[in-house]
Amino acid sequence: MYGFPRGGLCLAVALSHSMNIPLLEGMRPGCLVVDDVCETGKTLNEVLKVPKASTYVWYSKVKPQWWNAIETSQPNEWLVFPWENKDRAEEDMKTYQISRSQSQ
Repeated sequence: MYGFPRGGLCLAVALSHSMNIPLLEGMRPGCLVVDDVCETGKTLNEVLKVPKASTYVWYSKVKPQWWNAIETSQPNEWLVFPWENKDRAEEDMKTYQISRSQSQ
């Protein structure tokens, strides 16, 4: 099992423990890849280079294409996960919103 840093790694550790699957330092052919949220799909595109990898995200803010999503949410909805500090998550949200406004 591989999880994208930051939130995907937290999710991967939890799933690795509960499913008794080894946690990997990198993606390998046939591995399970997880992430906490898919904003645009750009990060997940790295998985396309890995043969037979299965990909799941907890939340997808875009319609899942080739990956699996447990939940979907609105693109502008800010999610705070159980492993996050609420105050720091608010700081992250502000930084993210600024970066998104500058890239458009």
